[in-house]
Amino acid sequence: MKGREEHKYKSESKMRALLRDKPQYFTGYYNGLFNSCEYLTAQNYTMTAVRFMNYLKENGFIESIEDCNGAMTIDNVNSYLSCLRGRDGGYSSDSAKATTYTALKSFADYLLSRKMISENPFDCGIKRVSVKDPLKQVAMTAAELKKVVERINDNSIGTKRANARREAWKERNLAIFTLLMVTGIRVTALTELNMEDIFWDQKIIRVTDKRRNTYECELDDDSMDILRNWVIKRAELLNKRDCNALFISNRRTRITDKSVRDLVKAYTADFEKHITPHKFRSTFATLLYDQTGDIAYVQQLMNHSRPDTTQRYIVRKPINAEAAKYVNSLLK
Repeated sequence: MKGREEHKYKSESKMRALLRDKPQYFTGYYNGLFNSCEYLTAQNYTMTAVRFMNYLKENGFIESIEDCNGAMTIDNVNSYLSCLRGRDGGYSSDSAKATTYTALKSFADYLLSRKMISENPFDCGIKRVSVKDPLKQVAMTAAELKKVVERINDNSIGTKRANARREAWKERNLAIFTLLMVTGIRVTALTELNMEDIFWDQKIIRVTDKRRNTYECELDDDSMDILRNWVIKRAELLNKRDCNALFISNRRTRITDKSVRDLVKAYTADFEKHITPHKFRSTFATLLYDQTGDIAYVQQLMNHSRPDTTQRYIVRKPINAEAAKYVNSLLK
């Protein structure tokens, strides 16, 4: 099974099990999304709807989550949006609220289409959440990237016991970080790579990205050697078990997005910046732009449809004394 199909199947199975004891309208909403959106969008929007209805019941706004008409009011939606919190317990960002707003509007549209509510509150006075907080991109330096590679090779983080477990997976970890560094690949696309997505003679990997968009990444000789070393170790670890995933877990099944995030966290825990797999993507864009100054070229390699999307990934350097001195020289 292709990596994306495998992820989609697992996501669907998880959602169907979760919705089994929920009111039928949740499943109806999910089915409509699943047939028209990305599977992760369907999952996230449906879970937003579930959390919204649970919040209303737990806080006494409605007696039962069957009461959709009583739930979907202007005051209830605004109350929910105002109390959203982030993982750190602080207030959610404007962008997170905007995503929740869009999901709840979609949910209300569905309920109205099924005549489960008499009017859509989003058409009657709920204002769209405006995103005011700046999106601050974080990029790693070349020195920080080098430090990550050194830590993988030296197996020099954590306890002796943890390092002993990690020793057998050095080749995998190095291959994962290498692809994150040299391609800017998204973490989900990384975990969905299969063995047949590597074209050894052409030195290419085939990536299936969001919205099933497929593109190819050319790799240099060093990166191909790192991949080759991992594939040899992978065969040893699988010991003839059947698995076509390029990157496997200690359970000998396809590695998950969470496992990759945990790996990144482990190797960058003491960095001043908060590093996630996606930060490698902004690092790739920033380093490449710094080297070339060509936004169109970076856009192409990032597989973005619009240059302004690429611009958001690039970490701009602050104006420094040299820049100020240069501009002042032009005025003399």
